[in-house]
Amino acid sequence: MGISGFTEMTRLSKMVCPDISVITNIGCCHLENLKDRDGVLKAKTEMFQYLKEDGHIVLCGDDDKLSTIKEYNGIKPIFYGIDTDREYYAEDIEDNLLSGIDCVLCHGNVKIPVHIPAPGRHMVENALAAFAVGELLGLTPDEIKRGVESFKNVGSRNNIIDNGSYIVIDDCYNANPTSVKAGLDTLAPVKGRTVAVLGDMKELGTDEISLHFEVGRYAKEKGINLLIAAGPLAKSLAEGYGDGAVYYETVDLACEKIKDLIQPDDTVLVKASHSMHFEKIVLDRFETSILLQRIVSSRAQRGILRFFTSFRMTIGHSPRSDNMYVPSVILRMTPPLSDRGGFAEGSRPFPTIITLH
Repeated sequence: MGISGFTEMTRLSKMVCPDISVITNIGCCHLENLKDRDGVLKAKTEMFQYLKEDGHIVLCGDDDKLSTIKEYNGIKPIFYGIDTDREYYAEDIEDNLLSGIDCVLCHGNVKIPVHIPAPGRHMVENALAAFAVGELLGLTPDEIKRGVESFKNVGSRNNIIDNGSYIVIDDCYNANPTSVKAGLDTLAPVKGRTVAVLGDMKELGTDEISLHFEVGRYAKEKGINLLIAAGPLAKSLAEGYGDGAVYYETVDLACEKIKDLIQPDDTVLVKASHSMHFEKIVLDRFETSILLQRIVSSRAQRGILRFFTSFRMTIGHSPRSDNMYVPSVILRMTPPLSDRGGFAEGSRPFPTIITLH
């Protein structure tokens, strides 16, 4: 459940009355309302108020704030983390960069070797959270292994796109200092030239300038070869990075110029707060073939849609009440298939509008 202010999690928890409450980290997010990480901790742990009496709390013990929680109304948290002192931990971690991570998930005498099909060391912690919840729900080790290894990223969340010329890490759904640093950690060890296209991180409160500067400096320290920053606050990102950074005042200007800066075999991270509409950079500047690949991979792999080998595609902008930019794709789709593999009786091709968020 997601929040941006105090009391929001209380309302959500009251609606859901969770059996299991999981908190993965306490990052620097929504500080405009929550002030600091202690405020984030207080707001997120409102979830426990309506936890069922026989419920469970699952927390990342590697987080310095979450590790301070010893119990809530007599319920002791289950801690997971890469540190072997945790109840659920990982060993034999092998980072395969953009191809994912191999490791062994451990709990007591149970050891489950898995391949996590997503980049980033933080994904090991996410897999451990899933492991803990799976055992609480009675899943077998084999079921947990299959679940972890069938993971798929959703939308513009760490979505890897290879268009044949360069690789784009489309992570532009949202951003805060913690998640951007995690993205830079994923990008930094990749072979070849690394490029970070970063934008404003919103709702950071009075420290927003220094937090942007710090992230820019972090990108330089990690050895990112080129930082491209766009947006009013992103100027501090460029200043933190220093010499070699490229800055644009607006996303539209970045869209016009950015293609000239990208070279063959580059790996490009694209990340900013959702309201910055960095999806425009991914869709407009990195070719519509990427958009098609994202739809095919996310839909067809799940067996939901089947496409004609040739079809018409129109890209437009769907209006929303909050005036947000939402790209839409109008495709001519195949009709439902019968059990015999042909078109179901009485069916016909129909147009479908897919709105990407």
